[in-house]
Order: sequence, then C-alpha cells, then structure tokens
Amino acid sequence: MTVGLRETMGKPAIDRESAERLGELRHTVVDASSRAVVGLVVGHGRKASFVDWAQAALGPDALVVQSSRASTDDESRDVDGARDPLDKRVLSDQGIEVGVVVDVTVDDDGRVREITTTEGSIPGERLLGLGSYAVVVAHDGS
Repeated sequence: MTVGLRETMGKPAIDRESAERLGELRHTVVDASSRAVVGLVVGHGRKASFVDWAQAALGPDALVVQSSRASTDDESRDVDGARDPLDKRVLSDQGIEVGVVVDVTVDDDGRVREITTTEGSIPGERLLGLGSYAVVVAHDGS
C-alpha cells in the first residue's frame, strides 16, 4: 500500500497506550540518503514532539503512536519542517528547477516511491538531497 504525504497532514495523532490525543501530524521528516521517511512531527498548539517512523502506524483516520519524545537538538530543524519535502522547490543536480513538490508517495516502510511536482512526477530513486531550501533530484537524461 502507498500513501501520499499531503493527505496525512493534520490527521490526529493518538497515543497507543493512553488513547489520548497528542495533537496532529504537522510534518514528515524524510532522509534523502535512505530515500525514506524517518520521523513525524506531531504538535498541539506551540508544543511539538518527534515520532520515529518505526514507532507509528499511519491509518486512514489517524496516526497511532507507540511513543513520542521531545526533539533533540539535531532534530530541532526537523520540527520546523526543514526535511519535510512538501511545498519545496525542486532542483536537478545540474541546477535546473523542475517544479515545486505537490506530494510525495511513500510505501508502508516509508520509502519514497514518487515525488509529484507542479511539472510532473519524479521516481523516488532520483532523490539526492533535501533541506530547508529545496529538494535535489538526479537530472533526467531522457
């Protein structure tokens, strides 16, 4: 099964043990080197916490979280959306702009399968880098 990250934003995040609402899904954290979602940022008001992808189950109605934690210093940029690809400009590794990210399709393991941009679709295996400014993909030589 695959899911578009855009449709997951705003879903309620529920603690599995207490069944209490932790907030809502605010950002995904994608690691470009592994081409996969590694974490999720859940927030309520000004408070945000980091959830490891392996500790979460993303269903059609909610995100069920085994455990969440405060973000570490290294993850503080992730809480602000630095490694969330949605709405970022997309550049090829040759410096050519190829649109803006509209959605990212991932499989159950969080692997990026496809990046949908305003200019078309890019296979996930072309993802090279992701930061607060842009997503970098391998140039399509075709």
